[in-house]
Amino acid sequence: TVMATSTVDAANKISGTVYNDVNNNATSHDTAAGDYSVGAGFVVGLYDTAGTTEIIVAGNHVVATTNGTGNYELQAPNGGSFSVKVKSVPAGSGYDLIAGHLNSVILNGTLDYTNINLSVRGTGGSVAGSVGTQDSATMMGNVQITLSGTTQGGVAITSTMSTLANGTYLFSNIPAGNYTVKPNVQDIEDQNKAYLNAVGGGAVPIFSLPAP
Repeated sequence: TVMATSTVDAANKISGTVYNDVNNNATSHDTAAGDYSVGAGFVVGLYDTAGTTEIIVAGNHVVATTNGTGNYELQAPNGGSFSVKVKSVPAGSGYDLIAGHLNSVILNGTLDYTNINLSVRGTGGSVAGSVGTQDSATMMGNVQITLSGTTQGGVAITSTMSTLANGTYLFSNIPAGNYTVKPNVQDIEDQNKAYLNAVGGGAVPIFSLPAP
């Protein structure tokens, strides 16, 4: 279903970034939890506030396609209430749409709206592990972990999060592909020094990481 609208004011712009919702929390830009921008080819559309009726102007759908860093920008009609959502993902990209995920905005006069961020979800699986001392006496929280690689669709991704207090981490919704997982060595060294100062001895940190 489409809805005809009034003329477009060039200043009425909506922009943002499309992210992969790595941790399933329905927050589209929780980068501390590993969310990352998805790259090029994702089509974002303008809808009514219910997200069901597409907006058209002069016979054309109001859409934009993300660039290489997952950013989009589209023009909206003068005034009124609208929502934006991801309309389609690139074929073979390894991502799915998240039903019902949209952001509502109210356009008033010639205002621009930035950071209207949206989510998709990877379909490959999850990557999990833990960080701790060799004797498992101390698990290391707040260690930065970086997952990087390329999806089967050829899209390079990098996702970063910190381990929980119990030393574990979990990257969910990762598209099928080839990846490496690395901890921040400085975080490990700092915490291992504190551990050694507390207990003495020669404990060596190890990382329980999955195979790429």
